[in-house]
Amino acid sequence: MKLPGIFRAMARVLIGSAGSVALLVTGPAQSVSVTIDAGGCASWTWNSASRTLTCDTTTTPPPPPPADAPTGCTPSISTNPAALTSAGGTATLNVTGCVPSTGLSYAWTKNGASFSSAQSPSQTLAANTSTTTAATTSYQVNVCNGGACTGNIPVTPLTAIVPAASGGGTVANSCAAQGFARTIWYDWDWGSTVPQLDTAYLSNTEGGMGIGTNGILVVAFTPTGPADVNNLSYLDAIGYPSPNQGNIMTLSVSTKPCDLSVPEPGTSVSYAPTVTYGIGTVGVRWWDNKPTAQALTPGVRYYINVAGRSSGAETCQPGVFGSCELRLALRKPSGH
Repeated sequence: MKLPGIFRAMARVLIGSAGSVALLVTGPAQSVSVTIDAGGCASWTWNSASRTLTCDTTTTPPPPPPADAPTGCTPSISTNPAALTSAGGTATLNVTGCVPSTGLSYAWTKNGASFSSAQSPSQTLAANTSTTTAATTSYQVNVCNGGACTGNIPVTPLTAIVPAASGGGTVANSCAAQGFARTIWYDWDWGSTVPQLDTAYLSNTEGGMGIGTNGILVVAFTPTGPADVNNLSYLDAIGYPSPNQGNIMTLSVSTKPCDLSVPEPGTSVSYAPTVTYGIGTVGVRWWDNKPTAQALTPGVRYYINVAGRSSGAETCQPGVFGSCELRLALRKPSGH
């Protein structure tokens, strides 16, 4: 309860188990303004005899659809590609199962605004140029039989999510805040038919964009199901052009780009760092009950971050390790 000012009278508030509030005012009769914050009350009842204000928590349910409104309607959405990337794609909507099945009209909304009157409309989803925020489009439909309608369904809107862009190539100083002079950024399309061993990064000598001294490689991806405790795979980096010419590197799988601070088993520090991961729940080691691998959640955006760092210090020594280039092997679990 909030008192908007200092009153000449003293007010006390007593809240009982029945949800009532008694306002007892001492001193000469006067006007007292009281504000009560109680979001759980649907209405209030004032008893002037006992000077008790009672909270009514009973809510009135929304009225049912009109008797002739369609029933059994099931809205759905599909996208092409099924796993959208930052390049965008197409969303196709549909409504099935309505009774009656003929003589109906449809009013689709997109992000709350009128969109289409077709039963199964489609929309082109634009490419997402943001490197940090996914683009989400929400849809609902109101199905009518004459003047009797379902209201907007489903209650939780259908959504199409275009992931944040990751580009492919240099993103100037995008990891500068973490002390890196250059950032190489790639987007790993999890839904594509990539080989199990995919060289995502090549040095300058093979036509790639060299990471160079004090650079970092960031590879963005969004894994999807299935989730299986026995379905593990791994990611590893290696010095280029040969392992024995590589400096110590740190490889981390994080929900944030440029982040090399993920606890083990999500981070590896080595001449050839390797992170084992699984989609969904992973097992634990019997001797210390710690995870056997980094557990990734389907549908969440992750970043593979690789840099010539050890305990936060740069490890590249030009002339000793060349330009400290690397290759990153991307492997998906079986069934993905």
